[in-house]
Amino acid sequence: MKLELILLILPIFAALLSMIARSNKLDIVTLPITSLLYMYLVFNISPTTNIDDSLFAIDDLSYLFLIILALLFLGSSVYSINFIKHLQRKNPDAKKIFINGMFKYTRIYVPLILLFVASMTGVIISRRFTLMWIFIEASTLSSAPLIYYHKDNETLEAVWKYLFICSVGVALAFVGVIAMVKASSQLPETSLTIDYLINNAALLEKPWVMIAFVFALIGFGVKMGLAPMHTWLPDAHSSAPASISALLSGSLLNCAFLVILRYYQILRAVDMLIFAKYLLIIFGVFSILISAVYTIRVNNFKRLLAYSSIEHMGILAIGVGLGGYALYAVMLHTFCHSLTKHSLFNLSGNFLKAYSTVDINKIKDGSIHLPINSILLLMLIFILLGLPPSGIFISEFILLKEMLFTHDWLILVIFSILLTVIAHSFITATTTIIYSPTDVEVQDDIKVKPGESVLDFISPMIFMGILILLGLHIPAWFEDVLQNAVKALGGV
Repeated sequence: MKLELILLILPIFAALLSMIARSNKLDIVTLPITSLLYMYLVFNISPTTNIDDSLFAIDDLSYLFLIILALLFLGSSVYSINFIKHLQRKNPDAKKIFINGMFKYTRIYVPLILLFVASMTGVIISRRFTLMWIFIEASTLSSAPLIYYHKDNETLEAVWKYLFICSVGVALAFVGVIAMVKASSQLPETSLTIDYLINNAALLEKPWVMIAFVFALIGFGVKMGLAPMHTWLPDAHSSAPASISALLSGSLLNCAFLVILRYYQILRAVDMLIFAKYLLIIFGVFSILISAVYTIRVNNFKRLLAYSSIEHMGILAIGVGLGGYALYAVMLHTFCHSLTKHSLFNLSGNFLKAYSTVDINKIKDGSIHLPINSILLLMLIFILLGLPPSGIFISEFILLKEMLFTHDWLILVIFSILLTVIAHSFITATTTIIYSPTDVEVQDDIKVKPGESVLDFISPMIFMGILILLGLHIPAWFEDVLQNAVKALGGV
């Protein structure tokens, strides 16, 4: 059996085991063990250069996304240990599946995270557009119940908005799949395999390829979080538990981005990149604009991070639109943003646990109550904003340099101004959380539960170290991974 299939089957098997066994002790160890095995397999796989008509395979582009997923899966698994114990203390009966006619969150948490990871794996390793579409929809269905943790009206609204808007997006994306079928009607065989379409690009009908890309960009752009199709994202990310928000922002958005890049590869093969570049830059700039406008007004820290995800998806879209050496920045930025945002969402969960709120105006004296988490929060916010030394600084610097070389002055000016506005919002929020003293009038109303567990901050600490290292020196093996991914997109 191919290692790619084992990667897909492993989390599914672990999910079935968790559902059948219904054991509290097993649930605590299932995620860490599965994620370690998953990571071992990923780092023992070599991307395939000569891909036949396979349903599943790993090329140079998908390998980078697979590495990201493996790292975040392990980070979420470690972080989830204390969260699972907390769930089990609230509902110790492992055998009971329903409470008051509803699924017990304790019982579904581990299986659904595993199925969520399996669906994202399917997106990454699929070689056919139809399979990618199916796994993107599977990711929606497996993650929606995970968002519904607090079981209040606000969370219910977030879940329904997530399901409805993403389903509309997937429906539009399916039109893109149908358009690609029409574009390939002159081919000897009707196949939506990426490699087959690229190899026979001369026979593809260009107008239909263009239509396919437009619908794919809008449809999968919903799942990627590009504005104006982003409206589900702030609600879902702010309502879900920290570990789920971390996976949504760090991994799920990447999967939708990868599918868009697959359509981009077809457009490149038929020599229609100019059309795609304009669209990507427009959506990218608008996404950063929306993020800049809303980060000024948001008081919920998790919601602030959600709008930051929209911003960084916009940065990726602009980078792909610029093309050339900017594609290298896109690949590096994808990796660094995923690790940074995953870490920040997990840290937001630690502050929520201590303060029982993520309202920026109610979290004070963070450096006193949560000193380690506060240091990590400050450092990771600086990394997110692109301060050196960090991988995000390198990627954003390359993007700015590419804008200068290509004389895209308007994009450069708008990009710089909007990122400055967003940086101001984040620095204000972060300094408020860490350094603002508690108001004397409300001191008695704020019940802080101090205490920091290593399991809650170890993955953000390690990821921060990786991000700083990438700002100082990119290891040779990882440089090869980035360069090979760029070459798959036609970059230099």
